[in-house]
Amino acid sequence: MNKPHLSSIQNWLGRSSDFKELNMTKAISFFVIFLASTIFLTGCNNNQEDISSLDKKLDTLLKEKGINLNTVVKSESAEQVGDEAKLIEISTSVVNEVSQGKLFEAFDIIKKHSPLPESEFKVVKEQAKKQFEVIKPRFGDFIGYEFINSKKIGNSIIRHDYIVKCENHVIRWEFIYYKPKDKWFLNSFKWDDQIGLINND
Repeated sequence: MNKPHLSSIQNWLGRSSDFKELNMTKAISFFVIFLASTIFLTGCNNNQEDISSLDKKLDTLLKEKGINLNTVVKSESAEQVGDEAKLIEISTSVVNEVSQGKLFEAFDIIKKHSPLPESEFKVVKEQAKKQFEVIKPRFGDFIGYEFINSKKIGNSIIRHDYIVKCENHVIRWEFIYYKPKDKWFLNSFKWDDQIGLINND
């Protein structure tokens, strides 16, 4: 039986390296599933050296992307909100700052309501700055933003969709809020230029 290849991990990490989507669950889930599969596929040969080697290589690759799986992410570290009506104010304040070219100010608002560790969030901010510097010549100056949709999924998840308008194109923003008990926090957010994914359902 063929063993899983590390290249598949590298490919996945490469696709995630631009940090367009900030979701630690994805990285952690993939890590656990991959190791479980590796142990199953190599268990018959008791090849513990291969497992240990792959474990270390994967951990190194994740850390290079600014992801430390040993860091405990706690929702209590984020400023939580009891009134879900205030969530729209948070999302709107973020895209408003972005539409004015105030990227770091926008990320400061996000950090306030996100449980992501400070060290990892700093990496995200720097990566975002580089991305927006690259796309500005192509997309043009920011000229405003537009609210698209708000959707509540069950009793514990709310999604907000916006676009930040540029002279030549738009940037889609998505915010996901989660309520584990009785208060909400920003679970994840992402931005991209996929106009086809924009809808107001």
